[in-house]
Amino acid sequence: MHDDTITNAVIFNQKTFLYHTWYARSYNSNKKHTERINHILTLLADSSQKLNKSDAVYFKRKGFKIILLIRKLKSKIIQKLNK
Repeated sequence: MHDDTITNAVIFNQKTFLYHTWYARSYNSNKKHTERINHILTLLADSSQKLNKSDAVYFKRKGFKIILLIRKLKSKIIQKLNK
């Protein structure tokens, strides 16, 4: 995986079962992560198991940014109250 220190490979029966690329929500909005994920897709396409981009499944949690904002705000409030 060249110098990709973010992606994790999940191994099952001595074969790579899947790659967890992290920051997939940044795909097409962040050049670095888009190129990194495209490199993984290229590796998969070049392997014995052919992969079409249309076969890929993307999981995107609706409201993720709002949930993250609420968690951060809650953490900051708790920190302020504990001082």
